[in-house]
This record gives sequence, C-alpha cells and structure tokens, in this order.
Amino acid sequence: PDFPKMPRRCYDAAGQMKPQQCRITKRRKKAPTIVVWGDSHAWQMVPALRAAIGDRPVNLVSFLQGACPPMNSRLQTEQERAEKNSCDVMGKTTLRYLRHAMKKGRTIRLVVALSWELYHDVTDEPNADDVLYPGYSNDFIRTNAHKALTGVPRAFRTLGNLKVPTDLVGQMPMVYENAPSCPAGRYRCDLPRRGTMKDEDENLATARRMRSVLVKPAKLIQPSPFFCTNRVCKGTVRGVPAYYDQFHIGARASEKLGPEYFTPTVAKVLKASRRTR
Repeated sequence: PDFPKMPRRCYDAAGQMKPQQCRITKRRKKAPTIVVWGDSHAWQMVPALRAAIGDRPVNLVSFLQGACPPMNSRLQTEQERAEKNSCDVMGKTTLRYLRHAMKKGRTIRLVVALSWELYHDVTDEPNADDVLYPGYSNDFIRTNAHKALTGVPRAFRTLGNLKVPTDLVGQMPMVYENAPSCPAGRYRCDLPRRGTMKDEDENLATARRMRSVLVKPAKLIQPSPFFCTNRVCKGTVRGVPAYYDQFHIGARASEKLGPEYFTPTVAKVLKASRRTR
C-alpha cells in the first residue's frame, strides 16, 4: 500500500519504468512544469511533489529509472557506445527535453534526486562503517556508479550551462543489509543514523559541489530531519511507516514531507510563470 504509484503510461509491458518522459499529472495548458529527474530516490519524491503542488496549476513530469543516476554520458568512443545502457539513454533523453524547453522559453523547474550513498558505496574505499552497516549492490549498480564519477558532474555542468532552474535533493535514509529484525514489523524499528545515513558528510559535500555549478538560486533540499534525529532514523514518522522497502521511503511518508520541503519549489515555478506573462 505504500508503493509510490505512477501512471500506467510510465511503465513498459514488463512493468519496468520507461527511460523517457512520463507525464505524471494531467497536462494543464500554459501552466509551468516541475520536472523530476533521477533514479528511484527521485521516484520516491513523486508523492511529495504531488502533495506540495496540490491543486495549484503546475504540471509534473518525470524522467526516472532505478539505479540510474542523472548523467550526461559523452559516448564518444566506439567502446563507450557499445557499452551504453538505459541510464545513458535516459540522460541524453532528459537533457534533450530540457534543452528544447529552455530554447522555447517554457517555464520549468527541475528537481534532481539520486541515491548518493548507493554509488558512493561502490567507488569509495571501504571504512569501518561499511563493515558495521554494509550496503547493497549488484552489477548494474556498480557499472553506473563508475559511470557516474564523470557522468553526474558533467550533467550538472550541462544544467548550469543551459541555465535550467534546479533544486537538488540531498541524501535520504536507507536500511542497511544486516539491519536487525524488528518485532514491530519490517523496517518499523529505529536504526542508527550512522548506518541509515552512511557517509553523510562525504555525500553532503558532493551534493554541494554539484549545486555550486547550477544557476542560482539552486536549493539543496534535505528532508532527512523529517526521518532522523542526531542519533537515529525512525521506522515510523507522524504515524506512518518511514520505509516502503529497504531502499525507499513509503508513499505516505513522502506525502507528509512534501508540503514542508517542496512548497518553495512550487512557489518558485509559479512566480517564474507570472513573470513571463
């Protein structure tokens, strides 16, 4: 019941998210548009954005695919082109859409979100926390983590060069691999922040570097205080489960945090729309 639902048109016949634009809300002519781009940590923000938009005249579209960080892959060599995957395609498709929107003078605001620790965990040297709180990985994640080392910074530089108004979502909690079983229900118990927000300082520094190349003002949205104290991240927040599964917050939790953390994003795109009339 806590699965963050998307329109059926966003999925292919196999039930996988399509690496292309998905119109989440019914299109309102002449209304500004919020675009959300990223991996499944962007997907988990969709209920939050819908709640923040409410009945305001704002369109919401997405470019989402699991384990696909927002990248600009050059694919200049024959080998790079041969090794391209759906994440490379997603990046090219998203940036093509944004270039066209900016060229046409459309009023948009981009929200970028990604699972910072999922990729950092692959490419960083192991530390003591990795032993205590191991993260999950597979071949697809490892491949994209290494692609992201150059592809993600290039994507943010491209967004800055295109002057795309952008807000960036910081690290969100995830349940580590060897988390203890919880008598209250799966993922319902409080867990150490050190494990659920692993490598937090490093990931925050990376997010700030990415934000620094965006057109100003670009807000770094950090919803982690909604879930976490200084010591723990909660299994239940404001009466609803914090998590849908090991890697994602639930739809109800996302909806509850939306107005608090994404109302400024909605206000900015509406203000920009009024200026262009």
